[in-house]
Amino acid sequence: MKKNPAAAIIMFAIICLTFSGCVNFDNTPRYGGGKFSGQVSGQGNGFVGKIRVNLTLKKGAITELDITHTETDHIGGAFIERVKPLIVEANSFEIDAVTSATCKNTATGLLEAGRNAIAQIP
Repeated sequence: MKKNPAAAIIMFAIICLTFSGCVNFDNTPRYGGGKFSGQVSGQGNGFVGKIRVNLTLKKGAITELDITHTETDHIGGAFIERVKPLIVEANSFEIDAVTSATCKNTATGLLEAGRNAIAQIP
């Protein structure tokens, strides 16, 4: 029996294409089982005061993020504005961000507010 490597490659490609629709290659978290659409909010303790997060989700994905805070504009506030698009892009508050010692409490408060908001999703 003669082996045909081209036929084996074609069969492998067909199998891969067949099963590629069955696997979620997108590792983006989907909240509420990917079915939740609506708004939730949460609160955390920043360096200066409370950090409030309002999330708008569509089919379990963060589409809008509104953050209100009393952090200083040039330190904690600047950090919040810098990470806000990263959170929406990652669809998660679990992002990598470099903070200074001053921003540590702001980052912790923002993460706490985000987790509290996500906990409100049914």
